[in-house]
Amino acid sequence: LQLRWMLLGVCNDSGRSAVASTITLINLNSAASGTERLGSVINFHFEGNWMPIHDVPINVVGKYKYSMLSPADNTSVPVLVDVILVGRTKIITVHSGIWLENSIEIPISFRLHVPTTSLVPPGILGGKQESSSDADSDMSIGPLQTGEGVYLPLTAALGGLLFLSAVGYQEATRDVIRLSVQVEDLLNQQGYIVCEPMDLAGHESRPLHVSMEVIPSRVLSEFQTFKHLKVIAPGTLQRSSKPLEVTISIQPTMIFTNSLPYDVRVLLW
Repeated sequence: LQLRWMLLGVCNDSGRSAVASTITLINLNSAASGTERLGSVINFHFEGNWMPIHDVPINVVGKYKYSMLSPADNTSVPVLVDVILVGRTKIITVHSGIWLENSIEIPISFRLHVPTTSLVPPGILGGKQESSSDADSDMSIGPLQTGEGVYLPLTAALGGLLFLSAVGYQEATRDVIRLSVQVEDLLNQQGYIVCEPMDLAGHESRPLHVSMEVIPSRVLSEFQTFKHLKVIAPGTLQRSSKPLEVTISIQPTMIFTNSLPYDVRVLLW
């Protein structure tokens, strides 16, 4: 999914500079609200049948949740915008709400399958189709080394399926990760994923067992400078009471930690 953006000042319809607009900030714990002047903004234009997102403020550091809307059927996909300040440089990151990471000791790869619709035409994910009659788009992700991660495409939440594989092991076809914009749906899928070995006849071949954990992002308090805000209407922001994004972490099925004041030797067989 391609993205074009423009950095703009606040202008009126004639294109001339105008008095700065304001955004409204709503307090979750009371009926009170406040406004602040709107500085520089960014407009997002997405490839495909999606409405643009206008007037995204970048003057306040924080994490903002917007919605990418389809005018055809009102389908909505979350879009997150991170605004951080490093020294005197402001860094703006646009990404989906699902981060995928490898927390085991061997490289792993994924195949992302998203059913083809008017919102996800063939090839939009960058995947290579096996034949011209293939009506679906697949995308290869990885290999991810230990500790590496990646944000999934925005449209992956539209019924996407993740299939895990590793070097020397077959793709897990039974334990499939079903993507969703709902955090609860992802949390309910936490469990084990099993990949069978390539050489099924080998006497030493053992399946690969990993654990899939879904970790919601922590909602920061109002006293911290990095705010988590969601846009509930054009020009209106509200502090989020729920996680804006999640991490899908592939982890070992067991972690042994030594908290004793002396060394411990562990033998595995």
